[in-house]
Amino acid sequence: MIDENNVWFSLFKGNVPSPVKVFERCNWVLESGVALTACIIGKSHRICFTSGSDCLTEFIAYSMDSFSVEPLDQRSLKLGDSLDREFIHRSLYYKVKVEVIGQVYLSFDEFLKTIPDIESYETMFREFKNPLSNSDSQPFTGIVIASNRNQIFTVHTYPEVNYSIISVVEINVLEPEFAS
Repeated sequence: MIDENNVWFSLFKGNVPSPVKVFERCNWVLESGVALTACIIGKSHRICFTSGSDCLTEFIAYSMDSFSVEPLDQRSLKLGDSLDREFIHRSLYYKVKVEVIGQVYLSFDEFLKTIPDIESYETMFREFKNPLSNSDSQPFTGIVIASNRNQIFTVHTYPEVNYSIISVVEINVLEPEFAS
């Protein structure tokens, strides 16, 4: 059984539906031709990356025990953790870096200023009610799509435990001779 109070990184082969309510949903196509559907699900996210019939689904979310599919990778995320991984699934090359930092971004704009050399991007954002009534900081989830760079940046803030989870994904389509 997975501890529901932990936040998890999970990556699955295929299009894995969200097990919880979707608050926001957007579709984009990156310069590489990869189509993505990004969803904010609570203080979490689900992003589905698709090229033809090849598909990967990424979650950074609370409890991950309601899935009937085995993940390619699944890790509990705690303060100080850093994850730097690469995966190839058929024609998709997926590289992710996730960090759990002891900083709570006070706004989505503050997070945007930390992304180096980003000129053209689109975003989705959702703020949530803080479970701590004595805090001015509202938890939020933000997703930044830099289509021309084939990159996706995410931020999840958790002021109730004084940390943020940030990630960057690079996703590309491999040439046929390199696809697995």
